[in-house]
Amino acid sequence: MLSGWANADLDETDRAIIARLQSNGRIPFNVLARELEITEATARRRVNRLIDDGIVQVVAVLNSLAFDGTSFAVIEIEAAGATQRMAADIGSWPEVTWVAETFGAASLVLEIMFADRAQLIGIMRRLHQIDGVQRLRCNEYLHITKNLYAGPPADVA
Repeated sequence: MLSGWANADLDETDRAIIARLQSNGRIPFNVLARELEITEATARRRVNRLIDDGIVQVVAVLNSLAFDGTSFAVIEIEAAGATQRMAADIGSWPEVTWVAETFGAASLVLEIMFADRAQLIGIMRRLHQIDGVQRLRCNEYLHITKNLYAGPPADVA
């Protein structure tokens, strides 16, 4: 399995398929084939290869703006020790929408979804109890101006 764009050997057709999937992950193979002037079998084979190689994932993405009463925050964690294991453990929490290991002041950065202040406090307390966590910074979203999940442009390799 490839681990991302840098390792991928993508040609112009692959990039065009990715661009279409970013706009509409449910595009039918026959429509994709017609738009790219390739056969339906080629479209199907290429999409399946991109999925199997880990280049693309076709998933449903939560539109966080559609949830009244739901709040979001980004939490930065300064930590020592096994941050990969810490990231995997925290990533399994249902409130966590994404988690990333980083360079810089924060070892980990994560986004959480929560219903109220009590839930936010509970999450912060759980994070403080993890071995190796040295410092937390919580940035609650006041307003989400842009909420687009499309990944990198298809022409970036």
